[in-house]
Amino acid sequence: MSGTGARRPGAHAFRDDREYAYDQGPGQRHDQGFDQGHGREESAMTEAAPKEMVVVLDCADRKVLAEFWSQVLGYRITRTTPPYTALTDPAGRHPELLLQEVPEPKRGKNRMHIDLRVPAMEPELSRVTALGARVLRGPFDDAGCPTTVLADPEGNEFCLIVFDGG
Repeated sequence: MSGTGARRPGAHAFRDDREYAYDQGPGQRHDQGFDQGHGREESAMTEAAPKEMVVVLDCADRKVLAEFWSQVLGYRITRTTPPYTALTDPAGRHPELLLQEVPEPKRGKNRMHIDLRVPAMEPELSRVTALGARVLRGPFDDAGCPTTVLADPEGNEFCLIVFDGG
């Protein structure tokens, strides 16, 4: 398939154009729950919109972070092709987390980070710190939502947020 640009329906490609299958699950749509209108025709938006979102996290040691994040998220380590390790939600409801080993060290605060919405701060805060997370700030009130800022074993920030959806 390399160089043709054509892929089977439901297939996505690695950087080297090898395909891997992605099944959203019965009755699920990628755009479900989002207002796609924004003054544009839905068909044009659907054609141009990505079909899948993957969160990529740069790291120094993808094996250490794969172990940490798979336990924190309840994800499976599904493939490892250096410099990448992919973690996926067994239920297929949440984005893939792709760990990318890079030579440069992390510098400063992450511009993008992961928020984990939880029903209660405890026992989740105790669970993730036992797995190796470090509390950076909190718990504190952030616009009515109890929040704790943490760091994974390599210092990448993420938050635990008690969010009632209101």
